[in-house]
Amino acid sequence: MNKLLYKQKTSLKTSLFKRFYSQHNIQQLLQPFTKNKKIISWIQETADLCGPKDVHVCTGSQEENDLLIKQMIEKKTLEKVAKRENCYLGKN
Repeated sequence: MNKLLYKQKTSLKTSLFKRFYSQHNIQQLLQPFTKNKKIISWIQETADLCGPKDVHVCTGSQEENDLLIKQMIEKKTLEKVAKRENCYLGKN
């Protein structure tokens, strides 16, 4: 992939998602979103157990929704239903 294109996509994703990498201290990174220690602990334990490349905390914005739909359509896991507005068929 073209490095410039990758940087543009990465900056777009970063601006729409609060992107947290598992190698960082998740507890500190989650502070703006929740003070619930059980939730923070569960996310930290799950990330440690599963070893994901990164952890996303979704904001629920329209831009985020549009980006997720676009990505799933590009990966052919989501298909727009032509006869209905805002209707998609999910495939896995």
